[in-house]
Amino acid sequence: MPAKHYGPLIILAVVALIMFHLRKRWVPRVEERFGDKFAELRARFAGYHQAETGSFALDAEQGLTSSTFDIESDNIGRGDTRKGLDENAKKQVHELMKKKGLSFDDARLEYTQSVMKNNNIAADGTPLDPKAVTTLL
Repeated sequence: MPAKHYGPLIILAVVALIMFHLRKRWVPRVEERFGDKFAELRARFAGYHQAETGSFALDAEQGLTSSTFDIESDNIGRGDTRKGLDENAKKQVHELMKKKGLSFDDARLEYTQSVMKNNNIAADGTPLDPKAVTTLL
C-alpha cells in the first residue's frame, strides 16, 4: 500500500492551490497585520528591491540647487511630493563637480550636453540623424 504516502502530499497540494486561488483575500489581511515585515519578505522572494527614495529636500541639502535651477522655491516651496531628481543624473553631476571643480550649473550643463551628444542631438537641440525630418515644406 504505497498510496498512504501520497495522502499528506495531496492535502498539501490542495491547500496550496486553495491559498493561491484565494490570495487576494488573505494577502491584504496578512500585510495589514504584519506590515513591512511581510512586504520585505514578498520583495525578497520576488527578487525586487525598492530603490532608495530621495526627495527635493535631500537634493537641495546635497547642493543640487542654484539660482537658475531653484528646487527650493520651485519644488520644495510648492509642496512637490515627487521623489526628487534622477539618481543616475545626480551621481554623474556630483562626479563632474568633484573631478573638474565645476559649479552645480556648469556640471549640469556638461552632463546635459553629454547626454544630448550620446543621443545624437546637436547642442541647439536639433537631431543629427540625417533621416530626421526637421522642417515641413
